[in-house]
Amino acid sequence: GRKGCGEEEAAGSWERKKTSGDMPPGRHGHSAVVMGDGMLVFAGYSAASHNDLWRLDLITWKWEELKPGGTPPCPRWRHAAVADEGKMYVFGGSTRASVSENLGDMHCFDLERNEWSEVVCGGDLPSARHDHSLVRCARGMLMFGGNEGGRKDVRALNDLYEFDLIAKQWLRVATVPPVPSARASHTAVAVPSGMFVFGGDNKEGKLADAWLFHC
Repeated sequence: GRKGCGEEEAAGSWERKKTSGDMPPGRHGHSAVVMGDGMLVFAGYSAASHNDLWRLDLITWKWEELKPGGTPPCPRWRHAAVADEGKMYVFGGSTRASVSENLGDMHCFDLERNEWSEVVCGGDLPSARHDHSLVRCARGMLMFGGNEGGRKDVRALNDLYEFDLIAKQWLRVATVPPVPSARASHTAVAVPSGMFVFGGDNKEGKLADAWLFHC
């Protein structure tokens, strides 16, 4: 087996779970967040982009398609989503229509109400983008990077924004060098001291660097 920290044997195993209920069609470029005892899967792309919403009960392993009220987001993929206190926030993505369009809107799904609403945002509004990252932080959400171009016209970003979930305001975060290079399709996770970013790609190729943003 693979050796881990301290040269101890790394152990573990995969288990394919048998799920029941109405299962979502296969897709990629979707989002998934955990809320309570369930996982919410939103949108993505198969033969077309979607805006459907599914819940997998993580105790019974049963799928159900949620059919929320309100005004749902338009179909999209390569967006980002974050869960916070019974609500899921979705930002950006791409339509993947006949002419692909980047999106810069934010929507909120309220699980208790089973309802979508568009979030009217103020402040320093970020540009429309896809393949960005979005994580929960102490003061709200942090969004980093992404691609404001297309597949053949990549315009990777390295801007950093903070979103206040109470005031519904965007703030562009001023940083001093060194900063990560522009990138999209990276990964990011929230850590106690801020946000940790790894990898991604841009016009120069694939990236394997790691960065920690302190907030």
